[in-house]
Amino acid sequence: MFLFINTALNNKLTIALVSHTLGILDRTDSDINQNHSEKLLPAVEELLSKNKLILKDLKGIGVVRGPGSFTGVRVGVACANALGFALNIPVGGVKYRENLNILNIFRQFKGGQKFKPVVPFYKYKPVSEVCLKSA
Repeated sequence: MFLFINTALNNKLTIALVSHTLGILDRTDSDINQNHSEKLLPAVEELLSKNKLILKDLKGIGVVRGPGSFTGVRVGVACANALGFALNIPVGGVKYRENLNILNIFRQFKGGQKFKPVVPFYKYKPVSEVCLKSA
């Protein structure tokens, strides 16, 4: 069983439980008001509970790594990486427009693969101290 997380949109949160063989088993789309950090973990807990699963049942996590809402992407990627690290399971990232076929994310996982963090993708380079000093 795999977990899919999409927090790339400002006002939407999508999570899904995915099986290699059966595809999407359950999915939750929530309209939120830029509250990804408050809503994501409770939504994951609720989705797992509804399907009589626990975190340890997860074999991998897929996450949209951008582009999209700067804060939303960071929340989703940080959550996926934290869960992957804690459970020692693989985490795979995909760019926003590539997530139309969720199964493609999980096909990159190979048997026995362990945690490796996903790096967010930002449409623009983050502002650094150097940029701020020259302004």
